[in-house]
Amino acid sequence: MAVACEKIVEQEPQVSDVSFTPCQQGELRSNSELLSKVDVEFTNEGVQIKYYNFEVQCNFTTVNITHTFANGVLNIIQQSDGDARCICYTDVSYTISGILQNQVNVVFINGVQVYCYNNNENRADNMLVGKWSVVPSYNSIVEITENTFNFIMGISETWSYKWISNDSIEIGRPDYTTRNEIIFHTRDSVTIKGFWLSDAAIYPPEYYDAILTRIKEEDVNQSNCDTNVIIDAEEYFNVPEFRGSISNLKIEGNNLKFTITASGCSGNSWVAKLIATGAIEKSLPPQRTLQLSFENKEICAAVFSREFLFNIECLQVGGYNKVQLNIAGNSILYEYNEYFKVTVLGKGLDCGNAFVIRFDEEVAGLPDSPVKNHYYADNLPEEHKIEGKNIEIRFRLPKEDEMCACTMMGPTYPYIYT
Repeated sequence: MAVACEKIVEQEPQVSDVSFTPCQQGELRSNSELLSKVDVEFTNEGVQIKYYNFEVQCNFTTVNITHTFANGVLNIIQQSDGDARCICYTDVSYTISGILQNQVNVVFINGVQVYCYNNNENRADNMLVGKWSVVPSYNSIVEITENTFNFIMGISETWSYKWISNDSIEIGRPDYTTRNEIIFHTRDSVTIKGFWLSDAAIYPPEYYDAILTRIKEEDVNQSNCDTNVIIDAEEYFNVPEFRGSISNLKIEGNNLKFTITASGCSGNSWVAKLIATGAIEKSLPPQRTLQLSFENKEICAAVFSREFLFNIECLQVGGYNKVQLNIAGNSILYEYNEYFKVTVLGKGLDCGNAFVIRFDEEVAGLPDSPVKNHYYADNLPEEHKIEGKNIEIRFRLPKEDEMCACTMMGPTYPYIYT
């Protein structure tokens, strides 16, 4: 008899362990003690909040905590009861369960930002700070500081800005000042509503919603490439127009081959380079757009063709096993084997010798699983079949003859082949 699969339902975050100190009058505390202070700590249970010197009515009896959590933004409202015309202060602590640190971009309490994710040692509260790829506008690059937008290509001005609320900024441009809504999709992807000025000569000016994708250091790994593959935004936008054509694009391992046809005397002195910005279009699969830098000093009317080879390993995108490369009007899919960190959870209940693993990070291209990041791993080496062991694997989806028949007695997870 078939038994229904066990389904694990993710619980909505709940507030628990709410506690607060008795009311303390302001005159009993020094000015420095009366400054509000918030501690945010992530534990196995969830996010733990300790709010010191929360202002309440003198006859309060409780503090109510409500919250919303969406798109990495945790909004918390703290409210006390009571109707007295005097105030006092209490220290409040509570836990919101089911929220992990890697899910949270920013935390607000009563409209005030109290936490912001930044994986640098010198943590900045402004999540916009960094280098971003901007779409539309031909994948321009913008470097954002605490108060300016500095364009590496495209618009030459440096725009100033300032925060006017938790989700909006005021951008000052020459002759224009606009207020823009900020939408944080993830800590590495942002939309600025009404951001992009299409042409300063147009009146009224036209604005677009701009998608910003963060350029991370791991996306710019020049060390694995040949000297003829360069990741440099400024050089990318200064490449002269390519006069010629390319054909016969092929990927062999981590090498890209193609043929250049152009006028020349022999083609022996031609120099070709691929230039990338570091910007990645977060589609599925992700995409990189490359410029072909072609140096041709041969002044002859004849036409020649020559094959070029480039090691493109540095163009791989972390967390993916393929990337679409767009070059001079051509497009080619670069597939590679990427290692992913997983934890071995133990042998499955009903699918032969397959072990259950959990991916320790978000990985694109996996089939949906009823339990987040949980999969049956077929062909796992014996030395890795140890519960709790942390390993790195390569994987692919199984072929039809590699699928294992399961009894449906335990939790059902998709199969991957390691």
